[in-house]
This record gives sequence, C-alpha cells and structure tokens, in this order.
Amino acid sequence: MALAAVLYPASRKVAGHVDYQPLFIIVSLIMAVSVLVLALTVKEKRLSEENRALEKQHPDWNLAAKDESGNEVLPKEVKRSLTFLLASISLWFIAYNGVTTWFTKYIEQVMGEGLGGASTCLLVATAGAICSYIPIGALAAKIGRKRTIQLGVALLTLCFLLGFVLTCTSSVITPVMYVVFALVGLAWAAINVNSLPMVVEMCRGSDIGKFVTPNVEKAVNEKYALIRQKKDPET
Repeated sequence: MALAAVLYPASRKVAGHVDYQPLFIIVSLIMAVSVLVLALTVKEKRLSEENRALEKQHPDWNLAAKDESGNEVLPKEVKRSLTFLLASISLWFIAYNGVTTWFTKYIEQVMGEGLGGASTCLLVATAGAICSYIPIGALAAKIGRKRTIQLGVALLTLCFLLGFVLTCTSSVITPVMYVVFALVGLAWAAINVNSLPMVVEMCRGSDIGKFVTPNVEKAVNEKYALIRQKKDPET
C-alpha cells in the first residue's frame, strides 16, 4: 500500500491502462527476501520439539478426551465453539478482503481519485492497526476477548458505513476519511489480536500448527504458560 501510494500518487491521473509491473516486481522481491529470512531464522523442528516437551509437562492443558477407540477428541462444547470461531474468522476475513480488494476501483469510479489516494487510505488503516495491537491486548485482558472482538466487529461495521456515506457525499478524500480508516485499523486489530488466543486455548499445541505458524505457536504457548502458572501456582 505504501509502495502504491508512492508509485501512483493521488495527483497522478492515469487514463486507460495502469502499468502495475513495477509494483509487482518490487513486491515480489520483498516477498522473496521475507521467505529467505523466515527460512534462515525459524527452526520449525526445534520449536515443535520444545512445544511437545512443554505439553508433556502440563497435561492439564489438553482439553481433548479419549473416545472408545482410544482416539483423542474434543468435547462437544469445545468443538462447537471452535467450529463457530473458525467460521467467524473465515467470514470476517472474506468480508474485509472483499472491501479492501475493490476499494481502489470504488474510489476511482465514485470519487474520481487515483490509485494513490485509495492506497493512502488503506495505509492509514494498516498504521492504525499496528498502533492498536498492544492497547487492544490490554483492553481484552480487562473485558475479555469475546467482548473485544464484538466491539471490533461493531466498530468495523460502523466505519465501513461511514466510509460509504463519505465517499458518496464528497468528491475528494478528506481528513475525516483518514480518521475513519484509522478506526478501521483499530477495529481490525481488536478482531485479529484476540482470535488466535481463543483458538489456542481450545487446541493442543500439536493441533495449533493447522491454523498458525510455528513461531507464533511457540510465542503464544509461552505466554499462556505464564498466565496459567499465575492462576495455579502449584502447577
């Protein structure tokens, strides 16, 4: 988004075809470097072994129970909650990506703005999310993750409605729109920050890898190990 705002500024009006090749080349190089760093720094096998050792030390963390065949299965209540949570995660990612994917085209056709203007709005939303991660985590610790997610969904819905009204009533991107998109980032952070820990609490570490990457898995497990030890000092 930052690259798009620089390569295609709002002041640059392009008639007809837009050449996205420079943007794709730069993004591809960034992705290649990121994958290389990931491969060199994340030791997946070692992290998995550490996680299994941690699970053996705390068997009470496992919510699964053995059935008649000896296979471990989640209780119906936990499985139902996990199913609804994963469905919710899928739906709000579909909804959010659906908006952001077509936002540039929408801004271009409705307001006559270029790619740079729309990219700047999305960049503000990303910056708002990054700045909100830690405060949102603190808020969730006080009022609960479920309620924080609900507030995030409500705020995100309100912001998108405001964005629709603003784009229909204004011919240019105004500072108010930037404020709204900063709140979009805050709402999105409220949803994302709390989704993963809720999945973690319902699954064993060996199952978490189905939903998250190993380095995130390890960090989250260590965090919740400390939380559980504080709640139950004897363990």
